[in-house]
Amino acid sequence: MSSNPEGETRNPAGRPDTLQYVSRSGMYAVSRRVVFFRRTVRGEPDPTLLARRPLYLVAVITAIGAVLLAQPLLFIGALLLFMIAIVPELWYRYGARGLVISREPERTRVAFGERVGVRVRVENRSPLPLPWLEIDDEFPEALPLLNAHVGPSPKAQRVVLAGVHALWAYQRVRRRYHLLACARGPFVFGPAKVSLSDPFGLLTREVELPATASLLVHPIVAPLERFGLPPDAPFGERKARRRLLEDPLRVIGTRDYVPGDEPRRIHWKATARTGALQSKVYEPSTRH
Repeated sequence: MSSNPEGETRNPAGRPDTLQYVSRSGMYAVSRRVVFFRRTVRGEPDPTLLARRPLYLVAVITAIGAVLLAQPLLFIGALLLFMIAIVPELWYRYGARGLVISREPERTRVAFGERVGVRVRVENRSPLPLPWLEIDDEFPEALPLLNAHVGPSPKAQRVVLAGVHALWAYQRVRRRYHLLACARGPFVFGPAKVSLSDPFGLLTREVELPATASLLVHPIVAPLERFGLPPDAPFGERKARRRLLEDPLRVIGTRDYVPGDEPRRIHWKATARTGALQSKVYEPSTRH
């Protein structure tokens, strides 16, 4: 049996539901279910929540002292302290679980220069109300918003649309914005950074929701007449009077090779026929 320090190996007995856990203190045979439970439940502790653990201890000690001293006001104070400790933690842990942000463009494909509407929906699908909700939604900088103000973003070619909301349990808020498709290409909306707080405003949590919508802007289609090409040269090519530029696709003859000519200029058939290196001579032309 091969073992790995601080690792896991299969049970030599052949049971598929059993693992051997090797540690510095010994080797143990445990169930796969137990290992899975330990992996999923035990995670990195949140330092924000760990800093609030002494509040629970103070609340318990205060409640015990109030019972021993028969002080009802002190017991009520212990209950209030316990509420201040547990309520922000509930919003911190579960406030963002039912939060959904969706972006729905009226059309997924638009032409260059058109206006398109985008519906943004913020929905709270949990029984916990969200008294303070700040959303920084990212939009493409190339598509300006016509009916909203945006701010700069730390990411390149992105802007941030900020908004503050207050949602009750199972409440939904809709907003509609208009974009100007003044740049072609694919564009993605999002992600959105969300900051939420509890009713007391003691803890603030920041989460990031992924992008859920995209928009494709097609290039403008225009007739060839708009480019100003003359009828006698539809491709814009004319013979030049002076040799400023040469067209490598038009060979009008050959000449003797001169040191410094490019290798692709050598005419190999003429070289084989004459026995000396020959270079191609191109026709001079210009292009609009």
